[in-house]
Amino acid sequence: MFESIKEYLLNDIADRNSFHRTLFQLIVISSLTILVFLNIFQNSFVIDDPTIFTNWPDVKNMNITKLLEGSYPPKFQGKVYRPVKGIIAAADYKIWQANTFGYHLQAIVLNLAITIVVYFMVKKLTEKSSVAFIAALLFGTHPIHTEAITFMTASLDAWGILFFFLSFYFYLSAEKGKKYFYGFSVFFAFLAFFTYELTLSLPFIIILSDLIFKKINRQNLYKYLSVYLAFFSLFAAFFALRIHFIGHVEEGGYFAGSFYLTMLTMTKALLKYLELLIFPVNLSINPILSGGIQSFVNNFTNLEPIKFQKIFDLDILFSILVIAGTAGAGIVLIKKRPIISFSMFFIFVGLLPVLNIIPQKLVMAERYAYISSFGAVLLFAYLFIFIYNLKIKKINKDILQNGLIVFLIFTIVFFSFLTLKRNTDWKDELSVWTALANQPVGGAIGNYYTGMLYFEKGDYKNAAANFKQVIEKKGDVKLANYFLTFISVINSINQGDRAQAETFYEKLVKMSLPADRSSLEGLKKNIDNIPSSSGTSTEINTQLLKEFKSQNFSFIYPKGWAVNELGNQTQIQNPANNFSIQITYSTLLKTQSANEYLDSQTKAYGTLINQGLAQIPTVDYAYVKVWNDNNIQKMQFFLFKDKTVLEVIVFPVNSSDMKVFDKIIGSLKFY
Repeated sequence: MFESIKEYLLNDIADRNSFHRTLFQLIVISSLTILVFLNIFQNSFVIDDPTIFTNWPDVKNMNITKLLEGSYPPKFQGKVYRPVKGIIAAADYKIWQANTFGYHLQAIVLNLAITIVVYFMVKKLTEKSSVAFIAALLFGTHPIHTEAITFMTASLDAWGILFFFLSFYFYLSAEKGKKYFYGFSVFFAFLAFFTYELTLSLPFIIILSDLIFKKINRQNLYKYLSVYLAFFSLFAAFFALRIHFIGHVEEGGYFAGSFYLTMLTMTKALLKYLELLIFPVNLSINPILSGGIQSFVNNFTNLEPIKFQKIFDLDILFSILVIAGTAGAGIVLIKKRPIISFSMFFIFVGLLPVLNIIPQKLVMAERYAYISSFGAVLLFAYLFIFIYNLKIKKINKDILQNGLIVFLIFTIVFFSFLTLKRNTDWKDELSVWTALANQPVGGAIGNYYTGMLYFEKGDYKNAAANFKQVIEKKGDVKLANYFLTFISVINSINQGDRAQAETFYEKLVKMSLPADRSSLEGLKKNIDNIPSSSGTSTEINTQLLKEFKSQNFSFIYPKGWAVNELGNQTQIQNPANNFSIQITYSTLLKTQSANEYLDSQTKAYGTLINQGLAQIPTVDYAYVKVWNDNNIQKMQFFLFKDKTVLEVIVFPVNSSDMKVFDKIIGSLKFY
């Protein structure tokens, strides 16, 4: 095995007749790059995915004019300017609609295409297929890419990264007789800039490569300046159009309101990026820097670790020392080892757009390291082959080479395992936030969103447990206490304790914003429906029927059951709190059909195991989906009556109370 690897993959002497060798290397690279992401097809939409892929009006309507002007979903409007990304999203929606398979397939193909471009780019830079092979293998399997590929919203940005690398490749290839490649390079740079801001480092990467590889001299300086002018004109055009359409260039403010403190923070962030590029373990959507600084800056963030930083803190001095040492080594090695110098500087320059010189909304994110990871894998591959080819005694050389091959195989297997494992963290919304909640530092936001997911499902026990964790971790204590009080009201109603329910309700009203108080009226109605004397047994109450009536629909339910109304959502629970029904009211758009509405509903409640038409006599049309959520079967009904839509979720479906559910649904009336 060792001899085959040495001869066919790591022997650069054979490069003169290398077509079959290149083809074989690309097959190996492609196979592994696809393999490590094959398990993402089971993943559903998470976080911003439904907003981007199914609820972006101008994407669904293919409104190209609005998209070119920087249209984005209302949640993000005025924060980013990515017109090419919007057009790609519109084309995707036309093809895939709400089918997650298509978006995952696109992400895998994009990552593979980028990896293949990386292979040819390294081959162009080093003229060694062995270095290109190792660099591409590491790039295609690197775990730090999971957030950029597995998270579907972020995977759209990979189009910009593909355009970035194609632009750089054509620039490197624009030699004698191929000067028209400069045109291709500028064209792909245009696409890259207007797809994803991270690619704005490209002009600086190009100048870096020219300086290190000594392309620039007095004779050709004018030619290169004219090419640079084309790239920087696009660079300036992007910012001009961004300001014109959305009014600003920044996405947020400086951390703790200070440029100085932000730059101190970013020295730590650069060190963290280096750490994750070299040893990508404990990956997170909220990476933690030294001193307990979180990457998320929001209501859950303790800003004290940022506010109390000083330039002479040991961790900051260490970060500066590592950065300066790396830069110094890069300068020293320019003449003798230009590839090493280029790799080192590439890592830092690739991160320029997200170093918060222009304020961003995050301290750092794994997906921001996608471009910079090229520098890391190029450095590793070059050093590997350099050591591999050291001229030493044959016996010692065989031991060295075999040991290096074992180390390389171990690294690829280790990276592949970490990537496959990290993909599972993105399986669904609950997986994402539970993974974050398990962090000892920075996990409060994960607990909050995990709690909200349980709250929406009517699982108040697990919701309360997570909100309590938010308080213990010193996250958004006010918000967590609000929902804990809300749950206390619901539990008091379910227990028939009117006095206690009223006490908690008064506390809840005081904690709520005036604009939100109208949504609490449903709770007040349920409290008022509790008999002042609660001595009647549950058995007697469950034999009596009560009517729930909203502005849009009504139904009959057993008197011992709890009904809580919150905005457009009505939750029903049996006295034992082990059977839940959740009804959400909405309406069809003016020209929207029932099937079009169903296509737009992409939220998953576990693994979909069955779906089809349902027979509900009180409605015009009914559709049902059956889900398996951690061995709990749930049914999701969509009931259509004229323009009214009721989404009904009931679980567990193996409960004897399903008979009661049938009676509740059978009693539905619409207004």
